[in-house]
Amino acid sequence: MLTLFFTIIFLAELIITLWVVSLLQKADRKVCEANNLVTSYRLELKTKLDKLNAILNIAHLSLEYAIEYAKEKKNNIEQFFKKDLIMTLLVFTLKIPEHNIAKGLKIFLILKQAYLKLFK
Repeated sequence: MLTLFFTIIFLAELIITLWVVSLLQKADRKVCEANNLVTSYRLELKTKLDKLNAILNIAHLSLEYAIEYAKEKKNNIEQFFKKDLIMTLLVFTLKIPEHNIAKGLKIFLILKQAYLKLFK
């Protein structure tokens, strides 16, 4: 009876082992199929990633150039307004009669201080 018991146990272990081996073979086939797909698309993926990298580099450079252009335009506009403000103050000062020159200079100094507070 004991022999029959051990034989049944051995056959059950053998069946479980064959089932596990079968699952491993199926998984191996799936991995091989996935590997074949990856290797077949590798060159195409590499070229597309290289194109994407080039596009991103161009976008990055374009953004840097746009930032530099904006800074340059900002500086140009600031210089224009500074010159315009100075010219306006000079004309305003020159139109003041001689007896009011001291008042004009005081106004000019006040405006200069305000200008320095705004643009510095």
